[in-house]
Amino acid sequence: MHPNCLKCLTYTFRANFHAVSVALDDLEAAAPLLQKGCAVVITLKNFDGNYSKWVLARAAAEERLKFTCDRVQQLHLFRNGPVETTLVGVVR
Repeated sequence: MHPNCLKCLTYTFRANFHAVSVALDDLEAAAPLLQKGCAVVITLKNFDGNYSKWVLARAAAEERLKFTCDRVQQLHLFRNGPVETTLVGVVR
């Protein structure tokens, strides 16, 4: 990366995709642009409709986020419906 490039302090992604992994693929691609300590906020939705698959996909996404971030946690925000959740973390 060019030394004059500004690194991001916040990464926000609203995943309107059937595959939850798309959000994590995009985060990993953007990783060189993220400054250490950058807040990461990813909202995931269950478009599949299958609750057991959704639970597994959420857990897999949370574990995968831990490869890039520390202090990873799942938040159920006020506006999140029963089939969406928000993952947050801090880039290490």
